[in-house]
Amino acid sequence: MIFFSGFFYSLFAFLFKPIGLAAKISDKSLGFVGSLSSVAQACSRIATGFLYDRIGFKPIFFTLMLLNVVTSLICYWARNHQYAYYCCILSTYVVIAGIYALFPTAVFKTFGKERGAQIYTLVLLGGLVTAFTGSFLQKVIYPIIGA
Repeated sequence: MIFFSGFFYSLFAFLFKPIGLAAKISDKSLGFVGSLSSVAQACSRIATGFLYDRIGFKPIFFTLMLLNVVTSLICYWARNHQYAYYCCILSTYVVIAGIYALFPTAVFKTFGKERGAQIYTLVLLGGLVTAFTGSFLQKVIYPIIGA
């Protein structure tokens, strides 16, 4: 789950600035939105933990994945519309934070104290594989988009 949920943001989170610069969005505004995304990421981690206690794993994960899919589908179009592109950047970082705030608690609730740490290591391995896959695809996609 973490591999496929992290596939888009592993690419976009690191390529949003070159893509934005190629679309003639100013470096200063992209830097500001990137900084604002870190604040959104912190708020998302807190909100995800709060909501997990109230409504559980599935509705939050579904919402995060829906946001992830919508963002991944519109980000190519949004690069030509500055404020829509900013929303894509912010939502990407909200999803990242939500995923990484959601999984530790769910794993420990499911597998307990004894097995939880071992299982969570395997869950994080999915993130590592996603990062390697994203890095490889960046080498392929980066020249294609001309950024």
